[in-house]
Amino acid sequence: MDDCMSSRIGCGAVRLLCHLMALYLLLFAFMARCRTVEGSGWPSCFQEMSGSVGWTQVGSPEVGVPSQYRDLYYTLDSKLGDILSYVNSQWDGRTYAVNFAAELIAANGHRGEELLKPDSIQGVAFMIDRLKSLGVKGVKVAVKYPLLRPDFPNSNGYLEFYKKVSQEVKKRSLVLYVATGTAFRDPAFTSLRVDYSGLTFGQFKLDMRQYVDTVLNNLQPDYLTITNEPETQEMNTGLDFSVQNVKELVEYVLDGLDRKGALIGAGSGTWDKIEYFQALAQIPGLDYLDMHIYPINRDFVVDRAFRMAEIVKTSKKKLVLSEAWLYKVRDKELGTATATSAQLFARDVFSFWAPLDERFVETVAKLAHLLRIEFCSFFWMQYFYSYLEYDEQKNAMKPAQLFALVNSEAAKNILSNTLSTTGARFKSLIAPMSTETQSYRTTTTETPPRQEPALVRQLLVGIIAIVAISAVVVATVTYFRRKKR
Repeated sequence: MDDCMSSRIGCGAVRLLCHLMALYLLLFAFMARCRTVEGSGWPSCFQEMSGSVGWTQVGSPEVGVPSQYRDLYYTLDSKLGDILSYVNSQWDGRTYAVNFAAELIAANGHRGEELLKPDSIQGVAFMIDRLKSLGVKGVKVAVKYPLLRPDFPNSNGYLEFYKKVSQEVKKRSLVLYVATGTAFRDPAFTSLRVDYSGLTFGQFKLDMRQYVDTVLNNLQPDYLTITNEPETQEMNTGLDFSVQNVKELVEYVLDGLDRKGALIGAGSGTWDKIEYFQALAQIPGLDYLDMHIYPINRDFVVDRAFRMAEIVKTSKKKLVLSEAWLYKVRDKELGTATATSAQLFARDVFSFWAPLDERFVETVAKLAHLLRIEFCSFFWMQYFYSYLEYDEQKNAMKPAQLFALVNSEAAKNILSNTLSTTGARFKSLIAPMSTETQSYRTTTTETPPRQEPALVRQLLVGIIAIVAISAVVVATVTYFRRKKR
């Protein structure tokens, strides 16, 4: 019996050692293949298997994400992963001459009479400098209707302000994009007092033709979008922005228009009906079609944005993406008022969203190259500089209070030129993408050239472990043999 037991123990020990050696060799081969991506903490092969090429893993949402937003965080994280994986699968890495830009919030028409203060233009010029230092090639300026309409209070003052803005932008050799959409009335977004009552669509067409003439003659923009987000414009004004009416509006404004060398466009949000893009594509006088991306829910990016790009390609026009930001909204919260809901936009202010905003910026930047977008502008540029830390007190604040608070924090960081993690990500994305022709996918996931010392250490640790286990097995076998004797 002892002989049998000793024999079995010896054979078992040999088999165990063989299995350990085989397992270690497989493990070592796997680790050698999966050299760790610098700074990520995740092996490159894990990234490849997850389909997140070019994306550093987002931290666990359990940390720092309030329970009331955790489901939304998970949903957006998953959706962004799907979209980014699809974009990566379609993009061969070749870059396009995209004019990456940001909204010039300091000059947005919704600021109302703040724009008329003597020192406002100095603040705008300073912000332009900060944006240029980020690497942007242009800025977007929202000259909201009806600010420049002759009968609007202080219209001459607003016109003089925007003429100075144009001069400051051109002085810095940046691309100037101007949008002439209608102003909101929600006091959470604006201090303007706008009254659209009594306005007819016929009068609006006349006004917009004069409005566009005024902008072209005085601001000399490189791009000018007549109208966008038709459902939002309808909500603002109460007018009928049907597909036919939008097409009629654009055709009326373009008829006999002296463009002053500017490119003229119109468009819609990816959440609007695709028929708007189809109708606008039929207008010969439009130079480009303009889309906005906010909600990434449903098919608003994968499918809608790609269909819009195909419509542009077929019509032989240019494609512009003049507004983009990650909208923190659940599917069940989507509705007619989604695009203008201050309560939903107020979610953006909290810092726990930053990892998702970074991922969104990366996705849109790659999408711009893939779809050959001429001008790509991100909207809430204040989050390139600051967020607010979440707490229950802030969460209970009204949207206007949150916007004021985060804008104040952003202003401090703009002065000190301190970027948020989203701002740093944006800067790193557009700099190489604007100047290098190599695949960005390779740039963002490139394996560090040398990891041999780490692998040698791993090998030594494995050998020591096998030696230790072997010693235990040998000692056990020796013990039983001596006992038998």
